[in-house]
Amino acid sequence: MRSRTSPYIGIAGTIGAGKSTLARELGQALGLEVEPEPISPYLGDFYQDPEAWAFQMQAYMIGARALQAQRLGERGGIQDRTIFEDQIFAEMLTDQGIMSSRDLATYHQLRLALSGVPAPDVLIWLRVSPGISIERTARRARAEEEGIPDQYLRDLCAFYERWAGASTQRIIRFEWDDPEPVQNVIETLREAEIIG
Repeated sequence: MRSRTSPYIGIAGTIGAGKSTLARELGQALGLEVEPEPISPYLGDFYQDPEAWAFQMQAYMIGARALQAQRLGERGGIQDRTIFEDQIFAEMLTDQGIMSSRDLATYHQLRLALSGVPAPDVLIWLRVSPGISIERTARRARAEEEGIPDQYLRDLCAFYERWAGASTQRIIRFEWDDPEPVQNVIETLREAEIIG
């Protein structure tokens, strides 16, 4: 039983799924603080030269997400992408030959060292099709995401499918190609007894 009075809700999903929008809307509707997805100082470098910067990117992100999880474990709130889905990126990058198996082993050591961080009470997975991920990522035109290959986004969607099937976390899946009103998400959280 948790000692905090507010829930800790994680928002999961591929690039362009709508995590930040839902996190903001849920936070406003429920009066919960939102921990936005960290902005890595390696992001631009990573997208320009993934092989050179993949490990640094992953190491930074897992550390930043762990710090957020520690804060949210104490006070509750909403986290835009969690440490529990972070492995998707490291494993996909290794599968694609972008990150070495040695770097992946080191990454998994970091993950093991951080295994005591608090887990969200629930992960809300915003499942989108690869085409929607590609379309939304292009439409929002963030400078740091410029040049992400469409295949990277397709692969990421496939890795999210595998992750969700194997995850031991409590996951509530929403089909998010056509986003639902935030009230529908809130009602689902009530039915799941995450919020009162």
